Amino acid sequence: MKADRTVRLSVDIRLQKQLASLLRARLQASGKRGAAVVMSAQNGDVLALASFPMPPEDGPATPDELLDRARYGQYSPGSTFKLVTAIAALRRD
Repeated sequence: MKADRTVRLSVDIRLQKQLASLLRARLQASGKRGAAVVMSAQNGDVLALASFPMPPEDGPATPDELLDRARYGQYSPGSTFKLVTAIAALRRD
């Protein structure tokens, strides 16, 4: 039996570029680092994902710029837990 090798992408390039631009504008001025992920509430698809600092478009990147904070950064789960609470409240009603 052949394995299904279908790949379906859900990233919206316009949203991706806008998210990266907003993240850079917000964090660069303060010298902070961070990440943002936008997901579809209907099916959980990842629509956009960005991390800052980002690798430069030209030239070598530092290890700090190469770290994908959206996937590998360690952040407190406070904001995530707010979503879990909201979903539980919506399901109850």
